Amino acid sequence: MLAQTLAPGTTRQTEVDLTVDLRTALGRITAPTPVPASAHDRIIGADQQRALLAGVPHARYAEIDAGHGAPAEDPAGFTALITAFLDEHRGAGAPDAPTAAARA
Repeated sequence: MLAQTLAPGTTRQTEVDLTVDLRTALGRITAPTPVPASAHDRIIGADQQRALLAGVPHARYAEIDAGHGAPAEDPAGFTALITAFLDEHRGAGAPDAPTAAARA
């Protein structure tokens, strides 16, 4: 029954998730990087979230009070987190854009 409710490609995505390990590539990321972690994520555990944070130079951890589907579960909180990060790093090699405060 569960298999009938899974989106097409879910099985293949799971196989990739379990076999591809990109941890050695994380150190090559040079841009400031947000690591939005979900406090109640039962798919990507806190240990995986911390490993990502530790592996990416200039990464910033921010926790969202949501599960694995944070953008859908807490769209305002997720958007605020990403917007604040982008506003903070605006001008660091990116063209000028209005800040969140200016857009509100």
